[in-house]
Amino acid sequence: MASQRLLPRIELPRTEPSGAVAALLAAQAPPSELRAVLRFLRLRWAFILGCGAAMMLAGLVAALLLPARYSATTSLVVDNRRPRPAAELSSPNDDLGYVDTQILTIQSDLILGAVVRELHLADDPNYGQVRRPLLGRLRMILSASSDAGPEEARLREQAALERLRTTSRVRRQGNSFVVDIGVTSRDAGLSARLANAIAAAFVEDQRRLGMLVTDRAHPASTTRIISPALPPLERAGPGTAVILLGAGLLGLAGGAGIAAMRGALDRRLRSAREVEAAVGLPCLGLVPVLQPGPAGSALRHVEEQPEAEATERLRLVRSGIEEWRRGGERLVIGFAGAGEGAGCTVLAANLAILLAGAGYRTLLVDADRVEAGLSRALAPAAAASPGQGEGGAPKPVPLRADAASGPDLLPLDLARGPDAPRPPNWLAGLVEAVGSGYDFVLVDLPSPGRSGDFRALTGSFDALVLVGPWGKAEPEDFLEILRLVREPETKELAVILNKAPPRRTGRRA
Repeated sequence: MASQRLLPRIELPRTEPSGAVAALLAAQAPPSELRAVLRFLRLRWAFILGCGAAMMLAGLVAALLLPARYSATTSLVVDNRRPRPAAELSSPNDDLGYVDTQILTIQSDLILGAVVRELHLADDPNYGQVRRPLLGRLRMILSASSDAGPEEARLREQAALERLRTTSRVRRQGNSFVVDIGVTSRDAGLSARLANAIAAAFVEDQRRLGMLVTDRAHPASTTRIISPALPPLERAGPGTAVILLGAGLLGLAGGAGIAAMRGALDRRLRSAREVEAAVGLPCLGLVPVLQPGPAGSALRHVEEQPEAEATERLRLVRSGIEEWRRGGERLVIGFAGAGEGAGCTVLAANLAILLAGAGYRTLLVDADRVEAGLSRALAPAAAASPGQGEGGAPKPVPLRADAASGPDLLPLDLARGPDAPRPPNWLAGLVEAVGSGYDFVLVDLPSPGRSGDFRALTGSFDALVLVGPWGKAEPEDFLEILRLVREPETKELAVILNKAPPRRTGRRA
């Protein structure tokens, strides 16, 4: 039964499809990159959507709790009217430069400082708050000089001026002489007052400048307010819907990134493709949890629940095992669990029932001297009356199945106890003694980490099935078992992922 596999990576024999079939499959299959993306989304969609929903909730909370900001705008006409001689041509660049100069004047300390003093913005905590480093705050607390008051007032006025400069904007409407002055603050009425105050301060400055002009040939420009600022009805900035949309998209992108990072770091196996890529062994299937029947045990799940999804998946596993039997010879298969809670005993018992139901003479052997799960559950009084072999030596007698189509059971000698001395090749001799009349001999093995004779037991197998819990077993768990197997290149080796979610068992993923 040699299949020439190498450790730790075992090359799998693959059947190449015919040219027509291969062309059809290639034409219908999506690109590998698209398949990888779709598979990633199918496996991680819940986490990604959860991150998106969480970010949308955070965005909603931020939109409700953060203070609203309002923008108000007033419009000015800055007209540079001067009488010109008929022969003198007016340059458009002169007018553009004049308007740009007035915009810079509006943003200067002269105009904004007048607004700060007029509206007492230095006393407003939103404008007059002075930001100092920690050392400066300590120096202010410890300082007792008499000029601390005037200096503090000057700093607050300067802070209010800079704050007003950053929250105001002055821009020209196209190529016209109309200039818009806008201010954004947390109060709609304050935004309108500030915009109108800046415009009024600039107009007043232009009026005073005009009074100083003595050359009648060059009168001052005519500046007037054409649209005073009114308190806005809606707050500035993105609305709640835009915030929620942006937060949701950010959450989805972040969730996808986190899920991709988790997937790259997560070594746990969840699909047949992952098993074959990471371990190098074929995966016979993904089997869901075998639910207990009316008797409270899952050892006869396939009999008590023949229509269950787990039963259907085990039938597919049985088909894979049947392919290992060639020429009608007896096949001894060991079942070893990779990690705690693999469910190896339950799988072996149910597969034995399915093989026996298909007409194969099947023997189920309990070789787990530590747990003896099969013996304690199915034959608690086993070994009470052993048969007699040659020379009067005791010979184990398999327990015949209750039904004609059921498997026979060879339990452990519970009367001798699990610590009773046995030769290293006791299982091989046991199988030779009682297994000659069977088509399949299924052996429930002890956990490799708790049994010292696991390696010796593997020498009497034709095949070995490694059972691991879905989503918990890692490639290293299976590779550790393979390192203990005696002559693995001469055995059929395969993996079963047990206790998989029902929605995944029908997919190869």
